[in-house]
Amino acid sequence: MVWALLVGCSRAAPPAGPPPGAAESQTSAAPSPASSTAPASSAVPALAAASGGVLATSCEASTILPWQGGWLVGDNEDKRQLYAYRADFAPIGPVPLPAEVDDIEALALGGGGYWVVGSHSTNKDGEARPLRERLLAPDGTLTPLGLAGCPACVAARGRAPNAGGFNIEGAVVWGDALWLGLRAPLGPDGRAQLLRLDGVGAVVETLPLDLGGLGVRELVPDEDGLLLVAGPTADATTAHALFRVAADRAVTRLGALPPSTEGLAIDPADPTRLVYVTDGDGKPGKCKDPARWGRMARPIVLADP
Repeated sequence: MVWALLVGCSRAAPPAGPPPGAAESQTSAAPSPASSTAPASSAVPALAAASGGVLATSCEASTILPWQGGWLVGDNEDKRQLYAYRADFAPIGPVPLPAEVDDIEALALGGGGYWVVGSHSTNKDGEARPLRERLLAPDGTLTPLGLAGCPACVAARGRAPNAGGFNIEGAVVWGDALWLGLRAPLGPDGRAQLLRLDGVGAVVETLPLDLGGLGVRELVPDEDGLLLVAGPTADATTAHALFRVAADRAVTRLGALPPSTEGLAIDPADPTRLVYVTDGDGKPGKCKDPARWGRMARPIVLADP
């Protein structure tokens, strides 16, 4: 099968206010059984924003979801709330959480609401941070994460994030299960890892993906596959990358994203566009460098017969 990459035309940002009927579930069809993945070519375009701006109120944006005609953004420096925005990114206000989740790194639609996922990482010195080790379910309950099904994950517990320590940065409801994407550790073969959880939060499948040595930063359902933001496993100001994971688990690299791209969503008002957020520096209300948002034309991958 030959893959061709087509980049759509840029469009202007939509008018202020939530478009009617824009709230849609991101839950996608069930994935097919695992198959081998091949390294993607490095000859890929840089994906340019068509519009964007400063993300008011949030400072260290880490994930984004379409929600009720606008957007929900998680900030990894705010464990008590999410931030709601209109479709044009005018701020609506904070959305309190029923339980604290420190270092929020992922949101996932499912079960009539959304999952809120902490990084489960230690601090920079390798010290445990229990409030990071939380999966907040859509019904407001906390689900413990069982890692026995991922030996590499168990071995990485207790290591600092920049030393390959266990670190979740992506989550998605794919098929009928919650999947988590790991920034680190990579698997023994150097591939990134997705973890499928059962109904009680235990890992029941580990899916390795060849992302060229990068780890997962965001997961987005896309029909029967996934869009995936990848970045360095340790802190670095290098470009991130956009991949697509097909239902048969084949991986295609689509392009380069701006450095510090932490969140991604398909725009419900126009599925030919992607919306992303980048990390800033500081805490909400004490921002040294604000988070930003952008819209871009979506790369479309077609399979030639």
